[in-house]
Amino acid sequence: MRTQLRFLQGFDYPSRWFSQPFLALFLAEVILQYKEVDQLPAEERNTVIKVVSVLHRDCKIKARLYSIKKWAQWQGLW
Repeated sequence: MRTQLRFLQGFDYPSRWFSQPFLALFLAEVILQYKEVDQLPAEERNTVIKVVSVLHRDCKIKARLYSIKKWAQWQGLW
């Protein structure tokens, strides 16, 4: 399951919105949740991994769209 945590490395956490202690607690909670998932049967574990991957992809897309919208507003295009 440790390899499944690699998606956290590429996630762009909005550090300007959250304090470092909050992010540390958030990541600690994520790791605890992964330990629970690690004890599930393989089929259920794979389903959880797929769901988390989709949510992560959705979050990244929303963040990019938000950045594009802000850029367009700054350029006076929006």
